[in-house]
Amino acid sequence: MITSAGSRPLAALLFVLTPALLLALHWRKALPTALRWVGDAALVATVVAAAVAIGRLAAQSIATPPMWDFQAFWSYGRVAVSEGDFYQPAAYYQLFDPARFPPTFVHEIFDVGFLYPPPSIWLFVPLGFADVATAAAIWVPVQLACLAAGILALWSLFLPRSGFPGLAVTAAVALTFRATEYTVVAAQTDFLLLLTLLAFWHARERAAGGAWLAAGIIVKPVLGVLALQPLIRRRWGVLAMSAAIGVAACGATALTFGWPTVRSYFVDNPAGRMRYATFGEWGNQSLLATILRVHPHDADLIAPARDPVYLALSVGILCVTAWCIARLPRDAEHGALALATAIPAALLVYPGTLTHYSILLLVPMLWLWGRRGKRTVTVLGLAGLIALVAGIVRYRSGIHAIIGTALVWLTCVAWSARASRMARMARAARDADSAGAHPQ
Repeated sequence: MITSAGSRPLAALLFVLTPALLLALHWRKALPTALRWVGDAALVATVVAAAVAIGRLAAQSIATPPMWDFQAFWSYGRVAVSEGDFYQPAAYYQLFDPARFPPTFVHEIFDVGFLYPPPSIWLFVPLGFADVATAAAIWVPVQLACLAAGILALWSLFLPRSGFPGLAVTAAVALTFRATEYTVVAAQTDFLLLLTLLAFWHARERAAGGAWLAAGIIVKPVLGVLALQPLIRRRWGVLAMSAAIGVAACGATALTFGWPTVRSYFVDNPAGRMRYATFGEWGNQSLLATILRVHPHDADLIAPARDPVYLALSVGILCVTAWCIARLPRDAEHGALALATAIPAALLVYPGTLTHYSILLLVPMLWLWGRRGKRTVTVLGLAGLIALVAGIVRYRSGIHAIIGTALVWLTCVAWSARASRMARMARAARDADSAGAHPQ
């Protein structure tokens, strides 16, 4: 846990700093030369300071491999390379001495087992061949490389004409985002997840996009909700490729670790062994966790994911998202808007959305910023949205991050409704012109 990351002063500072950097980028050409130099100096100082802070956190994670979540990943890898069933608690007790770990770690890792789909174990197998210190020394730099690649991809996809100032602003927004800090502190996989999402975004209209979607689902299943976009837009090649990669990955996992291990995930899913309290922890910022905190019920009476309020709201969110996607034209530009709308929807409805997953919000937010146009009200509104979401995700260590996710989703829904309305009006105008040019 980052003790300073959730402080109110820092959240307030980012609420001012973030829109200032964005607005300075937008009106850069209109600024006097002296003021432009001052802004550039402040921007560079922000990026350097944020990068140094991230570097220090990474050094701490290497020097003292974090129990949460890196040592959990390492434990999965150790069991896998020892040919144990990484879905069964018995394998962990045979390999590790529970007395060496905190009781909460034992209850949530050893007593539960591997929570991800079978192909996901390949992410952690390399860790299992080394001791925990060596594994961390390799793992953390790899994740930092994914972060750097992700920042470059965000810039090249959404702000390609902004030059170096745009790249610096993208880096500043990403590096000061609270989810970035937590990912480094926990040595999580969110940077790799972000990179696979951006690769899918880039190839979303081609069959190759399905391979990246499958890769993202293997990293974290939350991206599975994004299949809604190619499904509704009838991108069958994307879906076929994703399914083929998934089946092949499961087959390779079964051949390597045995069919009984893969079968364990489907017939004895470890999620069923999770403690009820885990679903409602403050670190979980999904719709389900929020409902369970507001309206807790007896764990013996109902499985958390079957909560009727959660199911009703999730169906509503998915239906609204599907409606937005279906109403948009089939071209690539509107396909991007459809995917931008699906991303926050996925974070809302996926039961295991943790605070650090909110790094994925950078994708729809920066895409919207790249489409801001010249209207002052739109520019100010989007800069305010990004600043507000950054502040919410940081405030009190992100215990209200779901509000930021909901704001991004509502903005994308409104943007989609406006885009579909404008597309209908343009089509009607073309039809009228065609009718006038060819009178009966």
